[in-house]
Amino acid sequence: MTGKNEKKIRMVLVGYGGMGRQYAELMTDGGIEGLTLTGICCRNQEGQQEIQRRYPEIQRYENTDQMFAHAGEFDGILIATPHRTHVALGVRAFQYGLHVLVEKPLGVSTMEARQLINAHRQAPVAENRIRPAFAVMFNLRMLPVWLKAHRMISDGCLGSLTSALWIRNDWYRSPCYHQSSPWRSSWTGEGGGLLINQCQHDLDLWQWLFGMPKSIRADLCYGRFNSFSVDDSVELRFHYAAGFKGNYLASSGESPGVNRLEIWGTKGRLTIENNAVLTFDENELATDEFARSNREIYGKPSHQRRRIPVEETADTYRLMLQNFADHIRYGNVLAVPGEEGLNALELANAAYLSSWFMEEVHLPISDKVYQNALAAQMRLEKPLP
Repeated sequence: MTGKNEKKIRMVLVGYGGMGRQYAELMTDGGIEGLTLTGICCRNQEGQQEIQRRYPEIQRYENTDQMFAHAGEFDGILIATPHRTHVALGVRAFQYGLHVLVEKPLGVSTMEARQLINAHRQAPVAENRIRPAFAVMFNLRMLPVWLKAHRMISDGCLGSLTSALWIRNDWYRSPCYHQSSPWRSSWTGEGGGLLINQCQHDLDLWQWLFGMPKSIRADLCYGRFNSFSVDDSVELRFHYAAGFKGNYLASSGESPGVNRLEIWGTKGRLTIENNAVLTFDENELATDEFARSNREIYGKPSHQRRRIPVEETADTYRLMLQNFADHIRYGNVLAVPGEEGLNALELANAAYLSSWFMEEVHLPISDKVYQNALAAQMRLEKPLP
């Protein structure tokens, strides 16, 4: 993609819930160069009244049929609706040649997500021979601490990776959250629980840092802290072909929580805490090299600890929207191409299969097997009290 397009990208926001309101503010405060919000699609009357009051100059659409009937009046959509609607909305948008930025997850199953990816590949190409843009909102990738950690690992600062441990139980959510919408925290409405919702951010970061594992074994708890059928406590074990192993522990029912990832390699340990602090314990001599030369029974490599400076946390959602606009206008590389959203989703799907079948699951998974297994969970699900 090359060239320069000074025309502003006209976006329609689909969904006006918690995240939708946040996106509406970001796209109307003038802080995103080259992108403007021209419409909002909201089905409920209360939301439509609020939109009329707060954004009287913006076009309101009462449903997606009405919105797509005016597809020639805008350039792209930002999908901020419940999980199960992401794929159908994206597929339809691509059929009209529209750009698509979708909230995570890409879908609820790999089978459905592939439909969206294929629709993008088959989308009509515009006069400038540019295919519609497709991105997924994994905004944590824009945080300076993760960008720096990714660069250090890619540059070999840790040497050969050996293991990683991520404790991420600061996702506390009370029943008020789970009951805030009828589709939340259910197989039928949300397609799962903690893994398909909050943990999608971490699973994306995991595969971005380490690549996709060869297999996963999962120990999940369903309704451990809540009265529902989906997962709210997660323990995952990742196995890689090169011998690298990782463990990920998360929950949405414990407080105070921890967000700490420790990564070990032959050259030391890298620690990322609270999406903000980066610490490197660097071995003076790599462990494999030390092992060859050491002659002391209890000898071990010396190391030096140092705090790695990173920039202050920025507004990552704004950065994602700016990146999306710059990709369309100037050909800048997308921060998170839509196709990459499949990886985090497949990790979640594989973990569910491991839990349901009580076995280690190898990747790639069978789309059909997961689709059938998810359907079975939906049939068994009991309504919330």
